[in-house]
Amino acid sequence: MVPAPRRPRGIAPILCLLAGLAGPLAAQEAFAVRIVTAQRQPVATMVTIVGTVEAANAYPLAFRSGGQVTQVEVETGDHVPAGGVIARVDPASAEAQAAASRAALGAAEARLRQAEQERDRAQGLLDRGTGTQSDLDNALEAFVSARSARDGAQAQLEIAEQAVEDTVLRAPEAVTVLERSVDPGEVVGAGAQVAQVASEGRLEAVFQAPDVAGLAEMRGTEAELTPEGRESFTAAVTEVSPVVDASGTVAVRAAIPEDVDPAPTIGTLITGRVPLPSEQLVTVPWSALTADADGPAVWTVDPETMRVQLTQVTLGRFTDADIGVTEGLADGTQVVAEGGQFLFPGREVTPLASQEDQE
Repeated sequence: MVPAPRRPRGIAPILCLLAGLAGPLAAQEAFAVRIVTAQRQPVATMVTIVGTVEAANAYPLAFRSGGQVTQVEVETGDHVPAGGVIARVDPASAEAQAAASRAALGAAEARLRQAEQERDRAQGLLDRGTGTQSDLDNALEAFVSARSARDGAQAQLEIAEQAVEDTVLRAPEAVTVLERSVDPGEVVGAGAQVAQVASEGRLEAVFQAPDVAGLAEMRGTEAELTPEGRESFTAAVTEVSPVVDASGTVAVRAAIPEDVDPAPTIGTLITGRVPLPSEQLVTVPWSALTADADGPAVWTVDPETMRVQLTQVTLGRFTDADIGVTEGLADGTQVVAEGGQFLFPGREVTPLASQEDQE
């Protein structure tokens, strides 16, 4: 009798294990996940920018004519009412010129009176028949010349008197002094800056914003401004510079309302939150976002087979609530919002029981 061949020890357990695994692998159950539908909708992006409070209307003050500064009545930060004195230059030369102009005007008026008398006399002689038309014409010419000289002397006096007035530099309106540029004893030329001032009560927030898409359309929108250490208020964006500076930023200005109380001081740090115009993005919950070696991705579901695949996406926005996709995801696509960490391409999924109940 030939003995039956013996199986190698250890083979039986392995076969049993494989037999036990074959069933689950062949009939793997669909994995329950939360599935959402991607939706295309308008999305507003809020941009946070930081800047400073500046004067909305700042400009230099200068004397119309030069001279030696005798007095400077202001310091940086002073508030000056309309007509208030900023500085003075020596008026001696201007006053002397004004005195000479007054004397010249007096002489011109005397010559005009004499010419007027000569005209009237020539007219009377002609009327009585003892004078000639030639004499009257000469008298009229002398009168017109004298009147023109008087008018010129009057204009010169007005100019000289204005020059005397111009030796005192006054605030054209209520202003705040931003910078004092001269001291008593200095000689300044015509038009040289004596002080830099700003219109009282007119302030603006000036920001350097990143050059992002849609920034130009920010003008006219309402921004939320928060000065350092103070409460927030809303203000309109008045200007977005069309020029990008060397740092790659764009100047954005917002007018600070005059009724803000207390008004922030010039130089105060201020934060602005400005909405950019809405753009159309395909949105899904942020929990749907995953990634692979190629970048951001989401698990999408084929509604016919209920199997998943990893789809690359381009993000246009990311918040605590959702993500906005610009490329890679179509409106109406089914996306796995929760449970994606347990998936692999081709795996079958099914909606969570709680989700089915809601549907």
